[in-house]
Amino acid sequence: LLLKYFPELNKNKIIVGLLFLYTIILSLSTWDNTHSITWMISACMLGMQYITFFCTFSQFVRKRTAKELISIIILFLLILLFVNDVLLVAIPYDFNNPDEIYLVGNKFLVSYYHSFLGCLVYSQYNNKQKRSFTFILYNIFVIFVNKRVNCTTGIIMSITIILMAHFPNTIKKILTYPKTFLASLCIENILIWSGVAIFTHPFVVYLITNVFHKSANMTGRLQLYSITLDLVKNKPLFGYGHLTNIYRNTVGYGNAQNGLFHIVTQAGIIGAIVYFSMVYCGLKKGNAKYDSYGIIMYIYGMLVASAIEISLSTQFIIAIAIIYAINKSQKES
Repeated sequence: LLLKYFPELNKNKIIVGLLFLYTIILSLSTWDNTHSITWMISACMLGMQYITFFCTFSQFVRKRTAKELISIIILFLLILLFVNDVLLVAIPYDFNNPDEIYLVGNKFLVSYYHSFLGCLVYSQYNNKQKRSFTFILYNIFVIFVNKRVNCTTGIIMSITIILMAHFPNTIKKILTYPKTFLASLCIENILIWSGVAIFTHPFVVYLITNVFHKSANMTGRLQLYSITLDLVKNKPLFGYGHLTNIYRNTVGYGNAQNGLFHIVTQAGIIGAIVYFSMVYCGLKKGNAKYDSYGIIMYIYGMLVASAIEISLSTQFIIAIAIIYAINKSQKES
């Protein structure tokens, strides 16, 4: 696909350049820390995948329309998730096993793709009253699916998206600015990493233990959080590489369990700056108006999920690439 859409590299120089730089940083960091050709190629292919999303979506929207692109993705997800959900009933999955794999992947991917489908449909159809009612019903269904696969993160994400759909128009407009997203990312992580205060607050502990019925230490996350800053201090600039085993080697399990620090742990502070510079460029709006707020809701839902999961990766980038393609076509027109 990247070869097929090769001319798009030149038409999207800034965002492609940032992604190439991120890919180089991640690949070299992986080699430096693992000396594994396989892992380095894996890091390189991840970056190439991201670039391919931006290039294919950008050309498609420029030559056809944003509505057609989103319609194709909606149809694809609709069929895929329908089969996935039928299998949830037909196959005796072990829903209590966090490593259980369903048709679309683990429980987090089940959650993310269900939410993504609803948000794409929200952006595509403009009958406000009908859209609002069906959107709430759909997200109640998504919450049920999340409950079925035992994904608390997905439930929180769905509630966030429902609330965002009913924000005043002024707030909705503010949320579409890329600076707002980056500010929200910073605020969220300041609340988390300033002594991990937010997750030790009595009200939050009450929600975790009595509403979501999880352990008070958030299934080991507090232990992971407590060592993350030390790990970053040891290799602050370029991190430990793609799919690093640093947490497994240190505490025996897990990863950063946080979207921002997952990127920092893998690609370092420099890699994270490049990565979120790319996100900023991807969210910059064009001159014309297109109702992409539904996709914005999904992006902020993933941001909320990133407080306790490594959600700012492929499924997040797909949404950024769609918004970028829409905004890019508006600027050119």
